[in-house]
Amino acid sequence: MRSMTNPSFDLRRWRTTAMLNQGDEMPVLGKGFSKAEDGDLTLDDDGKLEMMERDSKRSMEGPVEKIPLEVIGDILSRVRIARDVIRASLTCKKWREAYCKHLHALSFGLSSFKFPKGQDSIPDIELLITNMMYETPGLQKLSILMDFRYKFSAGLVVAWLRHVRETLSELVFNVRTSTPVDVLKIFERRKLESLSLWDYNIGRVEQNFQRFPSLTSLSLSRVGISAENLNQFLYALPNLESLKLDDPFLEASYSEDSSDSEDSSDSEDSSDSDDSSDIDDSSPIKVVKLSCPTLKTFFLDDMKVCQFTMESSSLEYLQMTDCYFGSFKVCGSKTLRDIKVSRSESRLLEIERTDNLESFEFISSRVTESNLLPMMVPSPKLNRFRFWGFTKKYKSRAVGNEIILDNGSGIVLDSERMAICSPQLRHLSIFCNEGLEGLLYKFGGPTPLEKVVVLEIGWDGFKGFGKWAEELLKCCPNVKKVIVHWVIPKKCNAMFLKNLTKQTSSINEMAQNRQMQVSFLYDSGFD
Repeated sequence: MRSMTNPSFDLRRWRTTAMLNQGDEMPVLGKGFSKAEDGDLTLDDDGKLEMMERDSKRSMEGPVEKIPLEVIGDILSRVRIARDVIRASLTCKKWREAYCKHLHALSFGLSSFKFPKGQDSIPDIELLITNMMYETPGLQKLSILMDFRYKFSAGLVVAWLRHVRETLSELVFNVRTSTPVDVLKIFERRKLESLSLWDYNIGRVEQNFQRFPSLTSLSLSRVGISAENLNQFLYALPNLESLKLDDPFLEASYSEDSSDSEDSSDSEDSSDSDDSSDIDDSSPIKVVKLSCPTLKTFFLDDMKVCQFTMESSSLEYLQMTDCYFGSFKVCGSKTLRDIKVSRSESRLLEIERTDNLESFEFISSRVTESNLLPMMVPSPKLNRFRFWGFTKKYKSRAVGNEIILDNGSGIVLDSERMAICSPQLRHLSIFCNEGLEGLLYKFGGPTPLEKVVVLEIGWDGFKGFGKWAEELLKCCPNVKKVIVHWVIPKKCNAMFLKNLTKQTSSINEMAQNRQMQVSFLYDSGFD
């Protein structure tokens, strides 16, 4: 006998597999099925994939059968994954009815399809998706994420999308088709509220203000589009609140400063080329200027642009990860409350208005010039500042007309400037990069950080850490809790451990004198 615990995933087999039993009753098995000791169905060697349907008149008094159809539909929708939804729908007739009438979320991915080796044919996958989608007419959320090596029929994909476009509010789409499919045209002037496109190309976009009146969230991952068409697209989204750009293929625009960039690149020291990876983008220099007055949340991931300017009067949250800019500016936003910069580099980082800024995180990144470091603009509402790692060298270096990033930097962390510009600062986190070129600490002055009650400090082996920490603590007279992050390499010598012991004792002594709560965290790196 061979087990059907993990049967090949096609519609015929799934409909003949009962994964869940009701109460003490056993499912009625058709010819060829038997019951294994562990409770799973098995298939006899000479059996056929047949199973008798349960008698429709049998008692429906179990606890599962008493759940309302709408609730069952909501449960299945939370499961979402097509494979698991079908399994659950085979529980009983009522769950099958809920699957057909009340399921409003489905997700298809390669993990949903487990065919025997050599039988993962595209027609079988297309047939399964087609059957499931046409059996669930009320879909509101749909996710189809397929591997790039699979190419689906464009006509069939269009039929899927047209079938659900009147009810769909959320779409995640990554499907390679035989010919291009215009997803935007299919869903224009519909109820779609959230759209995520992967590995997609957006050509010419016509300016139409009411093309997507309901869309509030847009995510573009590895999407090809020009800066001009991206602006036109944003103009067609009058209610857009959240935008994510992940490694987009942005077509280049000419920069007025391209000649200056060329002159600067000529002065680069060729000896630094081994310490950085060249940008693959070719000239002309990329210049991106976006405008979206309704945007509240903006995510940037893995972008390489020489000049980037964002104009938004409603922006509240900005997150930048693995990005490289010559200059990055945010203009016109009086509502910005949260900024997070991670593993990114920029020669210039400028935020025009910080009146309502509440949190600023700068993690494993580097800038040459910024009005935030040191704080040159007032941030009266800032209560959390995290400066956690200043990269030693730029990961990318400009060549020719490409992005120009200076090796030097003039960033100064000035405690007095923090106290003056951010009088409400309560949570301060600083990782010690003492002695790093381009970074200077300036602790002290007549104005202390009186509101700081939580202080996080990090150390990765710097010998003068005790003195450094003592100077910082003097700037925070009312601190109540200190969290020390020790970064310990996987391979460390006796001298390092001896220094660690000395620094720990020094911190504990300071804590006793100040009556502070101190905790120590150990890790092999920091984020």
